[in-house]
Amino acid sequence: HATSEFAEEALKRAEEKAARDAQRRAEKERQAELKAEEELRLSEQRQKIKAEKAAAKARKVAEQKEDAERRREEREAAAKEREAEKAREEQETEALRVQERLAEQERLRKEEEAAKEVERQ
Repeated sequence: HATSEFAEEALKRAEEKAARDAQRRAEKERQAELKAEEELRLSEQRQKIKAEKAAAKARKVAEQKEDAERRREEREAAAKEREAEKAREEQETEALRVQERLAEQERLRKEEEAAKEVERQ
């Protein structure tokens, strides 16, 4: 009779241990799932941050290219304006030279006429 009680007690302890072991395994599995979910969430968060940084960098590069293009266009426009101003100045200078040449020719013509008039008298 004592052996049967001993056997029953041993069986009861074995069942309790198996139940505790099963509970521990279930808790470990649950913790592993929670950890995997957290790691996935963190990984997705890191990927999102990385994508946002890449997009910000791309925007910055695009802005820098636009700024460089704008500055280049401004330099070209300024150079064209300088060239146009130089051409205007050259035209004005040439016009003054032509006026002076015409004035000199007119003066010489008048002198010749005056000289001819003096000879006629």
